Amino acid sequence: LPWTDLSQKEGRRSLSEFLSDFSGRRVECVTNDNDANRDCKFQFGNTSSGVKLNKGDTRTIHIINQNTIDAIKRKIGVDILHATRFRPNMVVSNIPPFSEFELFEKKSILEVAPSASSESCLRIRALKRTVRCDGVSVDPLDQNTILDIPKLLTLHYPEHGPYLGIYAVVESKGTLRIGDKLKILDT
Repeated sequence: LPWTDLSQKEGRRSLSEFLSDFSGRRVECVTNDNDANRDCKFQFGNTSSGVKLNKGDTRTIHIINQNTIDAIKRKIGVDILHATRFRPNMVVSNIPPFSEFELFEKKSILEVAPSASSESCLRIRALKRTVRCDGVSVDPLDQNTILDIPKLLTLHYPEHGPYLGIYAVVESKGTLRIGDKLKILDT
């Protein structure tokens, strides 16, 4: 696929055709622009959390805790459980399993100190726990391993129900790199 400008209708049409031809299924590249030619209404962000909890701004990110995933993997008895199954924007690993839920309960701010003095400090505010749907039953890295994740979460962790991960919003932009350390600031 040659480079295409997804901010333009022609670019989105080109990508849609490419992905449709490649997959053998109809794929539509959508945007939040008002497009009168589109049948469906699409809200960016995987959740309405931004609408409800962030003054209508749907630009939310999804954070997963690797230690939670590792605990689930041991509890349900599988060898591999990839973070990618849960489609995160960010994976953290410096907090205990399931402690990410406390972040939104306390309305915590996550801060990443800049690696270089010329960079800004990234701050992220926790919004809400992420309810898991059947979409995470299939791992994009291993389509042969089907797990009913919502059912398994509810069965093995009834105190949490079908929740895994949290939604958050960027409060102040900055640079985030693999291996950066998060600092948790309670508000």
